[in-house]
Amino acid sequence: MSDVVNDLSCNLLHKQFDDFVAVDKLSFEVESGSFFSILGPSGCGKTTLLRMLAGFEQASSGDIFIKNARVNDVAPNHRPLNMVFQHLALFPNMSVAENIAYGLKRRKVGRSEREQKIKRVLQRVGLDGSEHKGISQLSGGQKQRIAIARCLVLEPSVLLLDEPLGALDLKLREHMKVELKHLQQEFGTTFVYITHDQSEALVMSDKVAVMNHGRFEQVDTPQRLYANPHSSFVAKFVGNTNVVRGRIGDVGANSRAKVELGDNLSVPASNPQDLAVGSNVELFLRPEAIELTGDATASQISGVFKELLFDGANSTVIVQTSVGDLQVRLPQQKPFELAKGSVVYLSWSSEQCFCLAAENN
Repeated sequence: MSDVVNDLSCNLLHKQFDDFVAVDKLSFEVESGSFFSILGPSGCGKTTLLRMLAGFEQASSGDIFIKNARVNDVAPNHRPLNMVFQHLALFPNMSVAENIAYGLKRRKVGRSEREQKIKRVLQRVGLDGSEHKGISQLSGGQKQRIAIARCLVLEPSVLLLDEPLGALDLKLREHMKVELKHLQQEFGTTFVYITHDQSEALVMSDKVAVMNHGRFEQVDTPQRLYANPHSSFVAKFVGNTNVVRGRIGDVGANSRAKVELGDNLSVPASNPQDLAVGSNVELFLRPEAIELTGDATASQISGVFKELLFDGANSTVIVQTSVGDLQVRLPQQKPFELAKGSVVYLSWSSEQCFCLAAENN
């Protein structure tokens, strides 16, 4: 019997609007005290799922459990969870303390206890002494922390967060990714985070569910999602990658294969799905897995240096090859000088190159 405690679980949760299926019989569990992200493109069903968890949307079928209690018929304000909205929904006419006290007052918590709880939660989010400030006096990051404090002061079993960093500028968003993870660890509250931003999900989460057309394609740790995606959709959606279409020309031991890419070119690759000879596949190769080499005999493919995409330490070069343009992470210390139009050679290990069944598109 497992010792894992789950704060949230769903069983065959389904939501249908007329002929459109928004959430398709989802079953999953969220471990107590974890940071669980639901990652997917617009229209995949993640917001509908969040609204069902919160009680704002009624499920067509299936069950939602919080702390092992079924909450399908429980009103939103009586569920043991709270929600941070994308635009925070702070009350501009109230002070910081009044914003945080709002939920406590509705629960009829006494004034003395309210003040203690407000002081304690402000200390924990690093904003002690801000009780009497107006919301307009706060920075974007401070407002974010107040919105979270207003929820956490109620000690919910689960905190739902609906793309709360979407309205922030890039620099603040990068900072708040780290802040949110630290806050979640500090409070130990279970976070369920909705986002379409893969960087947010990978940086903050213990587990990530990649959602597509109402279903979870894969639920895994960020590291395994990136290194071992189970489908072409996950491989393309999580992280930057080169994609080349081909077919299995030969299979070997230990889930290895030779992939034919046309033009009498075949390359070694991992074959995690154990696809058979003749299968149409998509070959995935991360830019950082490709090595620029000056040795033609040690390379898998040659090409022409086409363009530099400068982004500091994350700069990449575009190499024009017979199978299309490939992005290659620019090494910090290049073994040779790159000039546009020069011939370059690319190599990689089969462990860092994998093929998956091709999507029908």
